[in-house]
Amino acid sequence: WEATGEEEKDIKCIPSQLQKLFLKLQTSTKRAVETTDLTRSFGWDSSEAWQQHDVQELCRVMFDALEGKFKGTEQEDLINKLYQGKLKDYVKCLEGLKFLTFPYLLTIQLKRFAFDYVTLHRIKLNDRMTFAKFLDLNKFASADREMGPYVYELFSIMIHSGSASGGHYYAYIKSFADNQWYCFNDQNVTQ
Repeated sequence: WEATGEEEKDIKCIPSQLQKLFLKLQTSTKRAVETTDLTRSFGWDSSEAWQQHDVQELCRVMFDALEGKFKGTEQEDLINKLYQGKLKDYVKCLEGLKFLTFPYLLTIQLKRFAFDYVTLHRIKLNDRMTFAKFLDLNKFASADREMGPYVYELFSIMIHSGSASGGHYYAYIKSFADNQWYCFNDQNVTQ
């Protein structure tokens, strides 16, 4: 897929704006690059850009937009190949399931918010979380699996600071070039 060059359509095109953003990230000498065009491509105006948006919903909208643009191209199945595994349902005394395949890139999203029926408000779960450097999922794979082994190396963590009604997302991402972890918090990148 390539951008059409038709400015009016490209402004609202998430894949086109992602492509422009990655080009800016690779070629800019600035400390931070502008993301306003990408924000607008999600259909958010300037006031909505400052509202907290759910990261799962953002991923769904972005992946849907990418899949729509990739339809009929060589990349048509790219999102599914990267992020989708296969399941096998079975019943053996207890109900359960085994995975036939795992995706190339595994994204695990933890439920960090709940509803408090006493206060009738949404609350944030602030339990401490630790992550192993490697995640071996072979014991969850079906014996007749297509390929493996399914061992994943942790390379990024998305973090939410704030409350259930508002806050801020930032990320820690491991560089495979120098094996160091970096914190990406808006325009600030620190080791």
